[in-house]
This record gives sequence, C-alpha cells and structure tokens, in this order.
Amino acid sequence: MAAFFLITLQRLGGAGTFAVFGVLAILGFMFVHKFAPETKGRPLEEIQQYWENGGKWPEPVAAGQVPPQENTELAASR
Repeated sequence: MAAFFLITLQRLGGAGTFAVFGVLAILGFMFVHKFAPETKGRPLEEIQQYWENGGKWPEPVAAGQVPPQENTELAASR
C-alpha cells in the first residue's frame, strides 16, 4: 500500500491520490454495506445459520411453535 501511495503521488499529485483513495474507500463501504449482515443483538448460532443458509436469515418462529429443523428430528425419533 505504501508503494502504491508513493507511485500514485508521483504520477497524479496530491489531489489525484486523494481522489483515488477516496473512491476506493467509497467502493469498500458500498461492498460492506451490501454483503456484510448486521449482527448486532443476534446470537452466534443465528449468525452461523445465516452463513450456512447462503446469506439468508432463518425464518422467525411464532411463540409456541417448534422450528422446522427440530420438528423433523422429533418426527424421526417417533
């Protein structure tokens, strides 16, 4: 990164270098905003399910209902 900065500074000057790094920062922010999920307040198990489901949050379960994956285990043990 330091070598890239020096080369860019020599070829584009201060304003050009600032613009290049500014654009890279904006692109990085957009990438993280689109592809990194918000995990605040979520248990680790739910975050793990998110990545195992290909980037989809598990469906919420209504109070008193058994989630589908547990339901199949119960049916198999009967």
